[in-house]
Amino acid sequence: MKRIRATQGFTVIETLVAMLVLTTAATAMLGMLTMSVWTTRQNIYETHAVALAVQEREDLRSLVYDAIDTRDPYTTGSPYTVDGVSFAVHSEVANDQPAANMKTVTVTTSWTYRGRARSYSLQTVYANING
Repeated sequence: MKRIRATQGFTVIETLVAMLVLTTAATAMLGMLTMSVWTTRQNIYETHAVALAVQEREDLRSLVYDAIDTRDPYTTGSPYTVDGVSFAVHSEVANDQPAANMKTVTVTTSWTYRGRARSYSLQTVYANING
C-alpha cells in the first residue's frame, strides 16, 4: 500500500516568493502614488499660473487702448502664493505689432517648483478701433 502524503500549509520557499511578489507590487504602487502627488501639485500650480495670466490679460483689456503698457503688477513678494510657492506676473506690450494701431500683449507668469523655474505665457493682440 502506498501512503498518501498530506499536503497541508505552505513551504518556506513559497512564503518567501509570495512576500517578494507582494513587496515588489507595494514598492511599484508607492512610486506611482508619489508620482501622482507630484503631478497633481504641478497641475495645481499650472492652473493657478493660467488664472493669474488670464486675470492680468483681462485687467489690461479693461484699460483704454493708450493706457495699455508693459507692467509688473505682481512680483515675487505678492500675495499670490499657493502652498508657499510665489508667482510673478509680467506683461510685455509691443506697440504697432503686428500692424499699425495694434498692440501685441504677452503675459508671462513664472514660479519655481521642485527647484526648477517654470512659466506660462499668454499672447493677445489688441486693436485700436477708434483710431
